[in-house]
Amino acid sequence: MGKMKAWRLFLVMLYIAILYAQSGSILFPVEKNGLWGYIDQKGNIKIELKFQQAAPFNEGLAAVKIDNQWGFINSSGEFCIEPQFDYCMSFHEGRARVWRDGNPGKTGWTGGQIGFIDQNGKIIVRPQHKHALDYSEGLAAIYVKGKCGFIDLNGKIIIQPQFFYCGTFSNERALIWVGEVLDSTFYIENEIESYYDEEESTYIFFNVDEIDFPRGKYGYIDSAGQVVIEPQYETAADFSEGLAAVEIDDFFGFIDKNGGIAVKPQFTAVGNFHSGLARFLNNNTWGYINKKGMIIIKPQFDECGDFHGGFARIKIGSKWGFIDNKGIIIIKPQFDWVEDNRQGLIKIKDQGQWKYISMTGKTIWTFNK
Repeated sequence: MGKMKAWRLFLVMLYIAILYAQSGSILFPVEKNGLWGYIDQKGNIKIELKFQQAAPFNEGLAAVKIDNQWGFINSSGEFCIEPQFDYCMSFHEGRARVWRDGNPGKTGWTGGQIGFIDQNGKIIVRPQHKHALDYSEGLAAIYVKGKCGFIDLNGKIIIQPQFFYCGTFSNERALIWVGEVLDSTFYIENEIESYYDEEESTYIFFNVDEIDFPRGKYGYIDSAGQVVIEPQYETAADFSEGLAAVEIDDFFGFIDKNGGIAVKPQFTAVGNFHSGLARFLNNNTWGYINKKGMIIIKPQFDECGDFHGGFARIKIGSKWGFIDNKGIIIIKPQFDWVEDNRQGLIKIKDQGQWKYISMTGKTIWTFNK
């Protein structure tokens, strides 16, 4: 093994060791024979596999399904909020979205009424909304009669529902969309990346064959509901690390929180900034830039993801692997699919089989489903 390769391996192992020491007992949801429970980073079962479904821990609690109802457990596997909901999402800022009279399916719009609870299980906002987003910077987007506004942590409406679409607050800014809706069957929706993860949002369309698309623009408001960046963009994203991706004249760049151009629009597509880097697409290949727009990792990947914990997933040909923030391949592309690095373990799909592996490539757990 060469010195540089050995050094990179040492850094990976050091990262995992520090992460483990800092976070104590990190638990990961796993499945075997149709039942779910939790393991630690070494693959030891810490919470018995007895649930119909199980979500990752966040803010000390995890949503689990048993007897067709969802509740929340602590890291000892004890119920802190008894199963009573048709569906739940993870806690954010001490609040969790809960569903009654239906569930969101994989899209968030297919049924049920959404409300919010606190970590004691107290209902803060009774289930009543067809759509709502998680809390961020003390505010959560809710939809009333097809219009979006924001409530505070006590459920009080702070920004009156008035926008066709709202994002989540970041860096004291929230994305809004205003315009003329030509057909009531048209929706813009915030989609969960996977069944449980709430990492990054994307806009998707429903009933495309039946709708007339709306006319409008994206802009941004502050936490008082005042428009601080006028709606002017065909496409835009939430702020992340102080910058937001926008489309100007068919190219993507980034603006700061005052609407000033931070990175000149020049890319075919971009992602949000994470760990100081953002992915970009030019000439059908992806690379990474920094906040000054300088290319840090040259375009070379067929697809790629955002950086998390110093690593990003990349695709070359039909296979996925991982790179570090220097662009060095840490896990060579060999898997059918990989999810983002999450606290030291990666969920991958290899030859139709889902597994957890470590950042060194060691198999930790194999799922039946």
